[in-house]
Amino acid sequence: MFLKFLQNRNKKVKHCI
Repeated sequence: MFLKFLQNRNKKVKHCI
C-alpha cells in the first residue's frame, strides 16, 4: 500500500518535470 503510494507520487513528479 505505502509502496504503491510512493511509486504513484514518483510517477506524478516525473510527469510534472
